[in-house]
Amino acid sequence: MAFNYGHIDPFWNIEEVKAFPYQRQPLMDYEIDNWRSQGYDYVKSFSGQMYGSNNPMPKWVKHFEYYFQNDHHKFTYNFYKMQTLEIMPTHSDHYQTYMKVFDVDFKDCIRILVMLEDWKPGHYLEIDGEGITNWKAGDWFSWRSGALHAAANIGIEDRYTLQITASEIHGTKDTYGKLHWYNLSDLKTKNVSKKCAFMKYYIKRVLNVSSDFSDDIDKMPTYVYMNNGIIKELGEISHSPDMSDYYNKVGIRFYLYEPLCSYLESSDKNNYLGVKSEFTSDINPSELRAYELDSIQEYADRNKLTNVTVYTGDYEAEKWYPHYSINLKYDDIFVNTLERPKDIETVAPVNSSKINKKFICLNWRHTIHRHLTAAFLSKRDVYLSWYFMMDTDKLVEIDWLNLENFKYKQDVTEGLAVLNDKGPFTVDLNTVNHNQVEDIKVAFYPNQYDTIFDYIGVYNLDISKYYDEVFCSIVTESRYAQPTGNFSEKILNTIWHKKPFIVVAPPHTLKAFKSYGYKTFSDFWDESYDDCYDHQERLTKIFDLINYIDSQSIETLKEWYVQMQDILEYNLNLIKTKMPTRHEIYSRIRK
Repeated sequence: MAFNYGHIDPFWNIEEVKAFPYQRQPLMDYEIDNWRSQGYDYVKSFSGQMYGSNNPMPKWVKHFEYYFQNDHHKFTYNFYKMQTLEIMPTHSDHYQTYMKVFDVDFKDCIRILVMLEDWKPGHYLEIDGEGITNWKAGDWFSWRSGALHAAANIGIEDRYTLQITASEIHGTKDTYGKLHWYNLSDLKTKNVSKKCAFMKYYIKRVLNVSSDFSDDIDKMPTYVYMNNGIIKELGEISHSPDMSDYYNKVGIRFYLYEPLCSYLESSDKNNYLGVKSEFTSDINPSELRAYELDSIQEYADRNKLTNVTVYTGDYEAEKWYPHYSINLKYDDIFVNTLERPKDIETVAPVNSSKINKKFICLNWRHTIHRHLTAAFLSKRDVYLSWYFMMDTDKLVEIDWLNLENFKYKQDVTEGLAVLNDKGPFTVDLNTVNHNQVEDIKVAFYPNQYDTIFDYIGVYNLDISKYYDEVFCSIVTESRYAQPTGNFSEKILNTIWHKKPFIVVAPPHTLKAFKSYGYKTFSDFWDESYDDCYDHQERLTKIFDLINYIDSQSIETLKEWYVQMQDILEYNLNLIKTKMPTRHEIYSRIRK
């Protein structure tokens, strides 16, 4: 997310805040010159007035640390006052003094803005291009270093805020690397689960846990695991016999935020690759195991729990993991907690006139199925992003691909040469980096420091112009040679841009997608690849389909696109009901 937000019930003395001796802060000359060149000629001031941390602070200001100390530390405070016609145009902060005093890297700096009064007409805040008004006293917004933001007061009343600068705590992974629990009456809910904006505003929204995250026994006891692999925390949780009897009556549910980390019973468990593990097409379900399910089963057996349900993003997990006695169901909390992109409301009506290219295929992390797809597409009419090179002899190391019997051996080998000689191919993320693949089983990213893309995500990447010009998106999902279907935001991106798609993913990924109510394009082409469990045969069917579309003229594809309008509009309207905007989520919680 470009920024986080939340609410703190006001405890401060606003009259004391208004009485501070504020002073105007100097700005860099180049910033002022840049803003004037953009047309800001009649601004009263390009900054407000500040009561900074070098001045005596009220004792109550330290109370703010309580709300943010789980994820941040090294706090400084500055009160900020903006008067009428004071405008701070779009900019990013430099944090030079803060970095020097606290020995903090730029990428770890965090800005938290607390609104000290209710919104007044003419007051304005903008973060990452998203305008914000109508706030309440106590609403707060935070963003990482480098994020573009702006503020203005074109009203007649002064605007008062508190700027908190902090740095991110590394290493603990209290939110995204851990197990969370709610409504287990013999376990105290973790503070981080109560305070983290993502857990409060997103996870809470879909789980229906108690409103204040207290141990409300009328709500379903719930665990949420935000990581991959073994769930170490479960090994330390023991319930009394009475509590186990109670949990067997009401049930316990687990939600897994990430896909399962699977392995074969007969394999060396120390050599598994987690979600990057791949399997041959003739896999025997009785041999299939998952580290997360191992942990949950052990916890259930040790505590004599017989009413445990696990919700996972792996479609048909109950079919492929029969070893476990716990209940397995498909319900992907990752997909369910995605928010709507801020520009989705501005998506233009279906318009075929701009189409002049057949495909788009955007990639970042390396996997072998993406490499094969990029190679196959490299000589076709495509917008392609690809940052890796690989020797052709690596193809024989793919366990699930018999290269000599592969229909598209020549296309792939010739395509690898194109990727090696002409890469990197860039669309949304420019880079001069071109990584050599040494191990096809290891998924890795390009060297991010060689790109204009900052890994903390401060750049607003405008890819709509590319989608406007293409007919079809080739979606390479994170996984491929696994038995359970799984989709992510990658398919949903095509809905936001109102484009048909072909998905390179595990079998029954389209079925998983359609189980959410979405429609696909079987009326226009063969989607039987989704039913194919043989990974090589499925890839052949996918490449057959790409060839079929590629054989059509642009004019024919434009006609198809117009005929698809009902499906494209239906999917877009459906996703709007499933994925609220950040402000809609925030407003619901605040109410």
